[in-house]
Amino acid sequence: MTRLGRICLIFTITGALMISAPAQAEYRFDFEHWYGQSFDTDDGRFGSCIASLHNPSDQLLLIKLDRDFDLSVGVSDDGWNAKLGDTVPVNAWLDHSLFYRGPAIAISKDVYYMQLTQTDRTLKLMRSAQKMLIQIRKKSVLFKLKGIAPTLNSLIACVKHGLNEHSTA
Repeated sequence: MTRLGRICLIFTITGALMISAPAQAEYRFDFEHWYGQSFDTDDGRFGSCIASLHNPSDQLLLIKLDRDFDLSVGVSDDGWNAKLGDTVPVNAWLDHSLFYRGPAIAISKDVYYMQLTQTDRTLKLMRSAQKMLIQIRKKSVLFKLKGIAPTLNSLIACVKHGLNEHSTA
């Protein structure tokens, strides 16, 4: 399994994000340097869609939209050695606007996630942003968000597709 696949799997199965494990990817999309896919739960229900983006330092940004349209953001760095459940303070900016200040929770040794509130407001801010800067563990992690608007559109379409496919099955 690739690093991206392992991280998406962890991001999907973590109890704080999704109650059960993914079955298989059904819906895939890519745009610019973004890659995304949907995940089902063990019981065959649609669970979530995740879009990911690598930066030049090989850090990974994950944007997850679940079946309830709740938004979370994950960040991964191979240099971290976190303990599962560790909480660290995070500040995150879209361009020069602070959009998140709060905890990030370790869901593996190298992945932290932030559960966001105000999904509509955050998605609106993300659509026009050029970059995301996340300050975590005394590090500044920068992602250039080229292609973010169509990626977010694809995430929303992915969730709608997943809900529709599973409601007609």
